[in-house]
Amino acid sequence: MSGVLTNILSAMPIFRQFDPFAGGFDFRNLIYQWENIGVFDLFLPFLLVFAVVFAILSSTRVLGDHKGVNIIISLVLGLFSVRVLFVRDFFGVIFANFGIAIAGLIVLVILTGVFVTEKSRKQWVKLVFGIGVVGFVIVMISSINSFSWFGSPWWQRNWLNVLWIAIGGVLLAFMLAPKEKPGDWGPLEPLRKKLE
Repeated sequence: MSGVLTNILSAMPIFRQFDPFAGGFDFRNLIYQWENIGVFDLFLPFLLVFAVVFAILSSTRVLGDHKGVNIIISLVLGLFSVRVLFVRDFFGVIFANFGIAIAGLIVLVILTGVFVTEKSRKQWVKLVFGIGVVGFVIVMISSINSFSWFGSPWWQRNWLNVLWIAIGGVLLAFMLAPKEKPGDWGPLEPLRKKLE
């Protein structure tokens, strides 16, 4: 009976690498098969969008505590995001760039861990956090630029207006922000405490 089951399973492409008589398990073939059936292009981007939208809807309670409504909206937005080829391509580019940035940040953390003393650790943590934020901005701009968004005629005509609006928004945020005691980071206060 087990021979019949082995023959049935080995006839299916997804289980062929598990055949004990085929020479062992080949992880590379499994990844190629997942790529061919759309796990990386369809399923994982759908799962990511679904999870993020569901988490946002559940935590903000914009639509109340109705989990069914949150699931349906998350499902629809996840399916829409997978349907559009542009979104799938953007996910592929941005996560590849984030992988490179995270690898560089990990190397920086390892090197600072080797050379940093206990006394200067707080300053180094702030520096590494700042480098991480700059890396995030660079990855976002690089990912957006790979689709020639910044090379379009609209950006070439209006980049200065966008810059002035951004500067005005930052200044307005500083002017309207409530006055707080020195050293208080506002909503980022828990992060500041962890950095200390």
